[in-house]
Amino acid sequence: MEPRSGPPADIRPAPKQLMLFDDDDSDIVGRSARMAQECIDADEPFFVLRAKDIFAVMVVYKYQQLVDEYGPLDTEFHMHVADAAEEMREWQMANPERVKYPD
Repeated sequence: MEPRSGPPADIRPAPKQLMLFDDDDSDIVGRSARMAQECIDADEPFFVLRAKDIFAVMVVYKYQQLVDEYGPLDTEFHMHVADAAEEMREWQMANPERVKYPD
């Protein structure tokens, strides 16, 4: 499959109320807890990646590539995904004894 030069026509920016990083970026724990609770309340499946998972950084970088290629068309969202990947990578580098294969 050849890469596209941007998002497919049917991909468009997410409505403001659906953006993941709409609130105070300094409260990552609170934001993560609210997102998880929203999923639980809506009976919506969700998946959590922890920095201690040896595959987490690779997965977030791959997700970043997909976002870059297909959208959403929100530069702030792209920046936050890149920041998350970098923070996980830095944490893994600083805590190699805590990084492991998933249980």
